[in-house]
Amino acid sequence: MRAALKRTFVNWKDYAIAAGIALLLLALWELSARSAWINPLIFPPPSRIAASLVDLAHYDLFDNVAVSLKRFLSGVVLGSIPGILAGLLIGWSPRVRRIIDPFIAAIHPLPKIVLFPL
Repeated sequence: MRAALKRTFVNWKDYAIAAGIALLLLALWELSARSAWINPLIFPPPSRIAASLVDLAHYDLFDNVAVSLKRFLSGVVLGSIPGILAGLLIGWSPRVRRIIDPFIAAIHPLPKIVLFPL
């Protein structure tokens, strides 16, 4: 029992090692981009990325995120309501299921990425 409890608790040393590895990789990335070992146009240094993020946050980042979030949530609601209603109707009525099932069966083999832009 004690061994099972010991396994469930996370060791803080593991988090420290993971954070150290992440910092080491960021430092290596910064050094590589600054010394032009890698193309800084393709992989800009993390310090430049952070500075750009701060600049964006000072201007209109939050407004743009709010607009995108509003559009996303509107799409989720507008898509969920008809989908839930159709699912309930199909589940309650065998006749509706027989009518709609061929359309669902025709759409099912399509890759989901094809439907994503819709």
